[in-house]
Amino acid sequence: MEPNAPTENPASGRLQRRKATTRAAILAAASALFDRQGYDETSIVQVAEQADTGVGTVYGYFRSKEDLLGEVLKERSALATQEYLPQLAAFPDPVERMLAALRRFTTFIQDNRAILHAVFQVSTRPGAEAQPPGEQIFRILEEMLASGVQSGELRAVPVDTTARAIVGLHLMAILRIGIFRDRVDDSALIADLQAIARVLLEK
Repeated sequence: MEPNAPTENPASGRLQRRKATTRAAILAAASALFDRQGYDETSIVQVAEQADTGVGTVYGYFRSKEDLLGEVLKERSALATQEYLPQLAAFPDPVERMLAALRRFTTFIQDNRAILHAVFQVSTRPGAEAQPPGEQIFRILEEMLASGVQSGELRAVPVDTTARAIVGLHLMAILRIGIFRDRVDDSALIADLQAIARVLLEK
């Protein structure tokens, strides 16, 4: 006779649901505040007030405001990736598939400019814990590029460096960082970015 399967403790289940709800409320509060008033102008006290919880509770879920910022970006990136990754299958040509991914990435940057600016600034500080912005799309493009190079469908470029260069160029251009700070984020710029990526990728 097989032993009975373990049953979930109802109290434990309720606790886990409460924790998930509290964590989601903190992330939603931080996300809204970062968008509305900026990362540097937002305090953990304000996040706690907006989430209707205590400062200690916020720190119980997130080590720091920097950690909270990284989680906000990770959540937004994951949602965007879930939305557009299935759409890439409509592009059988590897170059067109990567260009489609980059167009979606461009839209993501435009829609999340304030958050990405903050992550970019925080990630360059000494001892920063935050991952640089664009990490998720870099991993996706790196995998697509490696597959295309290996199959001979894409130019035989150094995969890691090329993927980083393409993602970094898009971030700097759309966020208007460095040499791009005076460049208008317009359709011509986006077309230029696509043309540069095509030249790098096509055989």
